Amino acid sequence: MAAQTVAELTIDEFRALIRETVTEVVAELLDDPDEGLELSDWAVARLEKAQREAATGQHSTKPLSEAARIQSLSA
Repeated sequence: MAAQTVAELTIDEFRALIRETVTEVVAELLDDPDEGLELSDWAVARLEKAQREAATGQHSTKPLSEAARIQSLSA
């Protein structure tokens, strides 16, 4: 197939080109670079703990000022 310029495309060909390009870009943006990798035992345990806390209404989060104090930082 000979190369065409955009000006030579029909409206349907142009729309198909745009649709294909947008589909490729969206797929690239939504691609998961970690797909297929396994979580470490620590990460699994931490996620399970967070799920249990959320289910029971407990929260392990701290206010920024407290976290900063613990880390010897100023908020």
